[in-house]
Amino acid sequence: MKRFTFRLERVLDLRRLEADMEQNKLAALESEIEKLHDQLRSLADAYQHQVSVVSTDPDERAQLTQYRLRFETAQRQAESDLAQCRRAADLQRARYVAARQKVEVLEKVKRKQREDWERELQKELDEMAMDSFLARWAPPASARRQ
Repeated sequence: MKRFTFRLERVLDLRRLEADMEQNKLAALESEIEKLHDQLRSLADAYQHQVSVVSTDPDERAQLTQYRLRFETAQRQAESDLAQCRRAADLQRARYVAARQKVEVLEKVKRKQREDWERELQKELDEMAMDSFLARWAPPASARRQ
């Protein structure tokens, strides 16, 4: 019997490659989300530090007000970027899941075909063994003619 070959192996390899690419894109977006979280924490820490070092001097209070306005603008921008990045990550996650499902379908088909091939191989080996067994126990051709 010939060896097992999966005719869709190249397609499976392509689907795996596509799934890996989608996973890498998702990982990049998740990394970007983490960076934005870090940026928000950093902004909040910096603002809290400024609040803690301000004295009761009116000029420092005015500067703190200006700083707070810049902080709030930067915070809103970072939150907006974070929301946009989360939406993109959700879409990318869906793309990755779809790509992964395509791979799993082909892997299931391959597994099924391999099982069928192994069953056929075993059947062929059993038949050969039975033929060999019967050939050993069959009477010689000269004995059968008599």
